[in-house]
Amino acid sequence: MIVEFDPGTGAGSDGRGVPLPFPLAPGFHRSPGPCEPAGAKARILSPRERMVIELLADGLRVSRIADQMGISEPTVALHLSNCRRKLRAATTPQAVARALLYGEITVRG
Repeated sequence: MIVEFDPGTGAGSDGRGVPLPFPLAPGFHRSPGPCEPAGAKARILSPRERMVIELLADGLRVSRIADQMGISEPTVALHLSNCRRKLRAATTPQAVARALLYGEITVRG
């Protein structure tokens, strides 16, 4: 989970004081919004992006994610592309791993 972030350099830490192995993409760090609890951690992904990548991490295929969320498969693919870009991941499995590492998602069961 990222708790420290320097927007000038893109550097961050994982919450244990361990620096991230790469800088975060500039412009993709945000503070907790007005509807989030005061102590909420800043997030990289939007709520919809988190939902898509969490469902993918839970083992659902793109077509099933689209059906479950009531969106098209190209929209699911767009959300996954945004996740890869924001997490600076070359592949979708790498994006899932980084989302887990940063506390963006949790895997059920």
